[in-house]
Amino acid sequence: MPKKDGPKAKVAVRVASKQARAQQPPSSAHEKPVFCFAYADRNGDERWGFNPAGDDASELLQFLRHMGQLTWSEIERARAGAHKKHHEQEVESLDPAAQRDFRRYKLGERFGETIFRFG
Repeated sequence: MPKKDGPKAKVAVRVASKQARAQQPPSSAHEKPVFCFAYADRNGDERWGFNPAGDDASELLQFLRHMGQLTWSEIERARAGAHKKHHEQEVESLDPAAQRDFRRYKLGERFGETIFRFG
């Protein structure tokens, strides 16, 4: 019995004839950041512990609200003189106490070996 030439056969031929192409992952440049404090260090070295109070807490909240209104593209374009104000930073370049906390909480497994640094 001869094979029928219907719509499914044509689709299969077209799909098979296309070459595979790598697609660039979607960009987050036009998205706004969402802040989560699930990994905030409240027990580590005092210099790095997250425990804002008083004016510091108010200033931090205002800063986060402002950053949350910007897109990642806008945040990354901000400059302090000739340098980027907010940027990625290698974990190995952090203070040794911060690196210990990062390793202790196994944050590399979740975030990789680069963090995003604000200001």
